[in-house]
Amino acid sequence: MPRHQSNEANRRYHDRVASRYDSIYDDAYWDFHDRITWNHLKPLLPRELTAAALDLGCGTGKWGLKLLKIGYPTTFTDLANNMLQEVRKKLEEWAAQPDLAGKAARATVRQADATDLRGFDAGSLNW
Repeated sequence: MPRHQSNEANRRYHDRVASRYDSIYDDAYWDFHDRITWNHLKPLLPRELTAAALDLGCGTGKWGLKLLKIGYPTTFTDLANNMLQEVRKKLEEWAAQPDLAGKAARATVRQADATDLRGFDAGSLNW
């Protein structure tokens, strides 16, 4: 299947499941998976919190939100616009909380295809 057709099917699927995506992965297995993954990633993170992060294929933002909460300016990108809407909802909730509002302001949300980032220029990315 040509790449663009495959990406379109991927986008349609993820747009369709975005509102319930987090609940699909809400069980003991995925909690365990996420703890192991995060414990592996933490030591690899830059010490400098001004280092920008790109959550490429962010889905509903699970990993990017962790990075943002620590303090990294984070760009969230996904092919599926409805996934990005879920990220925006979470960021709006953060913006309403005094302890997270400043961090939410350091987020950028942008639709992009992970297989083609030519639409990004160096000045438009937080990394």
